[in-house]
Amino acid sequence: MLAKQDDNIGGLNVLGDGPFYPNPIDTWNQTNKPWLLNAINAGGVLRATANPINASNLFFSNVTNISFSNWQQVKNYMLSFSENSTTFIDELGFYGKEVHTFVHQGLNFNPITNTFQ
Repeated sequence: MLAKQDDNIGGLNVLGDGPFYPNPIDTWNQTNKPWLLNAINAGGVLRATANPINASNLFFSNVTNISFSNWQQVKNYMLSFSENSTTFIDELGFYGKEVHTFVHQGLNFNPITNTFQ
């Protein structure tokens, strides 16, 4: 099978459905983050689902009008706050949390291959 949820040796693994919790940060901590850390630790190719340089892909609501023109700016921004900050908890969407995790795990975005390495 080319793509399925969970372990798919030799194929594409995708973050699946739930469980979802009423508080989005609980969904992140209990479902998304463990899955993502396992994927990072497995050492496979991590394809981007959206352009992480586009701020609208990273935030629930970009109330401060943050914008980026390159990956280094995104990386510097993500390194400026922790996972316990209000920026992480309240402002980043799920994809923004993924990008923050990639950065804090030492991965970089390759815009040519649209992957994190």
